[in-house]
Amino acid sequence: MNELLDLTGDTPAELFRKALGLYKVTQKAIHEGKAVGIAESPESLESHFVGI
Repeated sequence: MNELLDLTGDTPAELFRKALGLYKVTQKAIHEGKAVGIAESPESLESHFVGI
């Protein structure tokens, strides 16, 4: 957690909120039968995460 706090400059509360938000959209996508991962280029993504 400390590494992420240092990397992002977020407070613990901000980091926790972002983590829960990312987990929520990930679970929703999986429930819809979609894959979640990392792509080499933004053009190949269906959705982009903003504010993370």
